[in-house]
Amino acid sequence: MAHPKAFIINVGANASHAPLRSPIFDDGTFFFVPIPEADEGLPRYRDVLPEALPYLPAAYRDERTHNDPEFATFTYGDYPVSTGRAGLLKQITPGDYLCFLARLVMWSRKDGGFMDRAAFYIVGYFEVGEVFQNVPLSPPESVLRAVANNAHVRRLRGPEDYRLWIIKGTSNSRLLRRALPFDRKLADRVMRDTNGDRWSWDPLRTDLQVIGSYTRSCRMISDPDRVAVLLEEVREYAGAGVV
Repeated sequence: MAHPKAFIINVGANASHAPLRSPIFDDGTFFFVPIPEADEGLPRYRDVLPEALPYLPAAYRDERTHNDPEFATFTYGDYPVSTGRAGLLKQITPGDYLCFLARLVMWSRKDGGFMDRAAFYIVGYFEVGEVFQNVPLSPPESVLRAVANNAHVRRLRGPEDYRLWIIKGTSNSRLLRRALPFDRKLADRVMRDTNGDRWSWDPLRTDLQVIGSYTRSCRMISDPDRVAVLLEEVREYAGAGVV
């Protein structure tokens, strides 16, 4: 039996979406804020993140958002055939794990605002149950029932979407209770570059910049030992007992 692979993919609001940010608190709890997208088929931030409204800029609360990945029915959409950034997802199969990396910014409860402290964290994961490849513009009912909540299906889709893949997580998938810090220590334990070497940490760049650079594209972990290390860390932060 093949060992599961783990895929790391960078999602959610990042520095280019400022002042929109995903807040993390001193106890490790957080709100994952997806990216904005102005399409009338998509939900508004206030509907997706009602509890997080105090941490969102007022101008964004009624804006629409590309809520992907979504953790209500566990779907994630991407274009591994036509987009180099997602190319490694062509190797994803049921039983693998899709781990979502996000840039979170520390929120000061004392001062009621964001601090100048951003870092990368794993915020959730899917245990892959199904992979729907090249989902047609009008999916059959059997597919639509599984993926109807995904942002790529909900928005007004155009011809460029004809190579859409949607990954569906099993019931063992989770949005983490506490965000798992994805720092240099963890990266050295589980990540390798295309030559099989540990990542290179440029002393002239911050760890945040290095991690952001390496994760512009989806990364795959195929070594069973390194996958096991990552999943053990994720299990601890999920607080859910199963991975």
